[in-house]
Amino acid sequence: MVRIMLQRLQCNVFMLSYRGYGASDGYPSQHGITRDAQAALDHLTQRTDIDTSRIVVFGRSLGGAVGTLLAKNNPDKVATLILENTFTSILDMAGVLLPFLKYFIGGSGSKGLRVLNCLVRSPWSTIDVIGQVKQPVLFLSGLQDEMVPPSHMQMLYAKAAAHNNRCLFVEFSTGMHMDTWLAGGDRYWRTIQLFLEQNVPEKKENGQARSENGKNFSLKWFQLSPSSNPQNWIINCCLTVTVLQSFHTHEAAVSSSPCSSSFFLLKGFIVAVSGIIDQRIFLFLVRLVP
Repeated sequence: MVRIMLQRLQCNVFMLSYRGYGASDGYPSQHGITRDAQAALDHLTQRTDIDTSRIVVFGRSLGGAVGTLLAKNNPDKVATLILENTFTSILDMAGVLLPFLKYFIGGSGSKGLRVLNCLVRSPWSTIDVIGQVKQPVLFLSGLQDEMVPPSHMQMLYAKAAAHNNRCLFVEFSTGMHMDTWLAGGDRYWRTIQLFLEQNVPEKKENGQARSENGKNFSLKWFQLSPSSNPQNWIINCCLTVTVLQSFHTHEAAVSSSPCSSSFFLLKGFIVAVSGIIDQRIFLFLVRLVP
């Protein structure tokens, strides 16, 4: 997926792994992963060879929860937010993965007793954060998502749009959880491209904003799709920071090769089902199921 992103969006890619995944030390937690994402963003904003005014956070699944919190906490550093197949909260996902848990664990909109919520140490309640994001937000939803119900994305959009009039919701009828980008094909990439052109336009040297070929683009409504090799990304790139940068005077590449655009993306991938609630608690709950 990253190779195609480089080609279609003319971007560079800067990647890191959550603590406890890939080659990173430590144990994953909401607090720790939040600090990891913040450290990545701070690193980018301190660079002198990039346009730090054009950082876009792109999160898929758990990465969307991380990205939403990052965008909310950094309104002056993050230009836009893109969410793909993201859940409302881990509390709500507990009842999706193990249906009987919906009576005992749930998010703010749950009708259950929520008596076991205290056991979930990393709730990732995106639904309670998304309404505080002031930047433009693009929602990419795969309607065949086999892990996160598409209704979660619809609820996130409704909550965001109630407080932010710069939100766009796009559906991909054949998109599954990790391959929406693949199922969406050209329409998927064109959707992102137009969204970026409208909300993070490249700057001319005289300081004026422009779109591709100097024309003004109106953002069209499209839909979305999933990713290429999900296993490799889950293992190696629990959090992927994608960087789009213009190299007008610098050749220092944030990724493997310099490109001609000027955006920055932070891209997150889902960790693993075993980490959906908390590794120890989830494994314990699995043992309760015959």
